[in-house]
Amino acid sequence: PTLQQHRGLCTALCATPFVPTGSGLLSPKQVLDPRNCVLAFVFGGEGRFPEHQYCGEDWLSLLAVVGMKTDVDRDAFLLCARKVEELGVRDGGGEPSPDVLSRARLLATHLTQNLAQLLSGDEPDVRSFCAELRTVRFVPSCAPSGASGPHSGAPTL
Repeated sequence: PTLQQHRGLCTALCATPFVPTGSGLLSPKQVLDPRNCVLAFVFGGEGRFPEHQYCGEDWLSLLAVVGMKTDVDRDAFLLCARKVEELGVRDGGGEPSPDVLSRARLLATHLTQNLAQLLSGDEPDVRSFCAELRTVRFVPSCAPSGASGPHSGAPTL
């Protein structure tokens, strides 16, 4: 039998904080897969990933089975978008740093390339996703400026 066949055990492990991370022990459902380039880039440097000794393929496969976030689905996309917005606000509300802008560009690119997937499925879930996403400032853009032409103002989110 495989671990996946033991649903009760998987459910219990999913909510149990046993994964060592930079911010202490987290449950698998709180941990992000460092193999996912979007998650790794947006949350890079944060304690949301397993410690290095737990990043081997065997450990990551086990953590994926018991709930680690491995894909950028709607929930993960919102989590990423909120993170980019938080980093932009942390910069003092002025011009975002190049690091924040690069994270925002990656996320905006992911949105455009995966829009059909993010908007597929149950209509109430899609509506909820869109309603929540429109309140988050994560898309890199240029601030309006009367002194310069379109798309030439200061970078902003």
